[in-house]
Amino acid sequence: MRISTMQQFNTGLRSILDNQEATLKTQQQISTGRRVLTPADDPIASTRILQLQQDLSLRNQYGENVTAARNRLTLEESILASVDENIARIRELTVNAGNGSMTKEDRGYIAAEIDQRLDALTDLMNTKDASNTYIFSGFKGETKPFLERPGGGVIYQGDDGERSLEISNSTKVQTNDTGKKLFVDIQSAKSTFYT
Repeated sequence: MRISTMQQFNTGLRSILDNQEATLKTQQQISTGRRVLTPADDPIASTRILQLQQDLSLRNQYGENVTAARNRLTLEESILASVDENIARIRELTVNAGNGSMTKEDRGYIAAEIDQRLDALTDLMNTKDASNTYIFSGFKGETKPFLERPGGGVIYQGDDGERSLEISNSTKVQTNDTGKKLFVDIQSAKSTFYT
């Protein structure tokens, strides 16, 4: 069998190009710090890498959900603390208004402050979170939960939906309470009273 000069040249050239390609691949592996650059390099390892990337992405999402839930619940807690402070002040003002030594002008000041406190309560109940959704409106995040009635008082416009976020494969945490649950459906200590 005869081997032509052209065949020897092509074999040598192919060998040089194969070595150059292997060198380039090794340089890419070193510069990226990864052994598997394409699925063709190692199909089994490539599949495992893809699974690990998906797991890592899911865990990162769970971490973001935990942070979002914590922030939302912290905001709700601070709003409820402010609501509690306003209610305590209104109760204090109401008791003071019953003092017999108060003048009509003093009672007028008390009434004005109570009106301001009631407006502040309505504003607190209509608070939005960082994503510009109302906290206490349930699933109706774009709907203002409490609207003032013409004759006084407020009416609830939200729904009973309670939002939750998944923080692990098997755990969801509630991230809000509805305004209806917190401010409307409140059982009184006594169902009747006598004057």
